[in-house]
Amino acid sequence: MALIASGAPCRSRLTESTAGPSQLLSTIKARRARSAIPDELRHWGKWRLALDMLDEVTGEWGLPGRPVVADAGYGDATEFRLGLTERGLTYALAVSPTATAHPPRQCP
Repeated sequence: MALIASGAPCRSRLTESTAGPSQLLSTIKARRARSAIPDELRHWGKWRLALDMLDEVTGEWGLPGRPVVADAGYGDATEFRLGLTERGLTYALAVSPTATAHPPRQCP
């Protein structure tokens, strides 16, 4: 894990190896406070953000659903593929070469 903290006159990089856990935590809290990020708000994966954007485009904007094309960063996320299927969107997604596939209704 790495954290970029601003400082004058240059930026310094804090990592677990250069900063203790308490210093890292206090730096993260300070950055969240400066950015007005509530404590209860946590990280959202890019696949969740992408589904939110697709919902906005097709729902709020009223645009038709178009086929979704994405790299393995999205294709490897099962939740993203399921979200596209639930929304009735067709898609072509790259997946990592180490990905496995199973026939429908079968468990690994």
